[in-house]
Amino acid sequence: MFGRDGYDGVSTRRIAAAAEANVAAIAYHFGGKRGLYLAVARSVAERNAAFVRPMEARVAETLAEAAGDRAALGRVLGRVVLGLMAGLGSAREDGRALFILRELMMPSEAFDLLHEAFFLPLNRALAAIAGAALELPPDHPTAIMRGHLLIGSVMPLIAAREVVERRLDRAILTGGAWEETATAAVASGCASLGLPAPDVCSLAED
Repeated sequence: MFGRDGYDGVSTRRIAAAAEANVAAIAYHFGGKRGLYLAVARSVAERNAAFVRPMEARVAETLAEAAGDRAALGRVLGRVVLGLMAGLGSAREDGRALFILRELMMPSEAFDLLHEAFFLPLNRALAAIAGAALELPPDHPTAIMRGHLLIGSVMPLIAAREVVERRLDRAILTGGAWEETATAAVASGCASLGLPAPDVCSLAED
């Protein structure tokens, strides 16, 4: 509900009715609507952290193995793009994406939870890839910004996929169409850093 209607658009009465619970239970367990909202944010943050933190560790490991080889760097980025497609696709389906997008557009005190658990490790991983590709330290402002822009290789195909699906008159994330979409996303991300794009099928086999 918070993701779809926002904090101000949801009453405790509606929440209690949807949960088939007493309104007083919200105050008892969470201290009120604000406490419940923060609990939801914490849950979203923890679910995303379970996906992103291992990714950050894998990126650090594979970047060290790549040792500057551009084809290897392209494969590192390709695997991250595929992971983001899967993770963001799942977040869209279960409603987390709407919650996250609202916090990105209108940050509240819940944003700190999302930032520490999800946004920061994701940006560190992407900035590390961008830095390796551009021969910059991962904490260089250019690496941080170029890394952040890599999300643009995926987000429009997940959050705004309706635009492309209407143009093509078909789904883009199911069946055989997924490979075509993934190929486009990986190619876009790699091109933005001047890296050779790997074959998506070979990445799936890694």
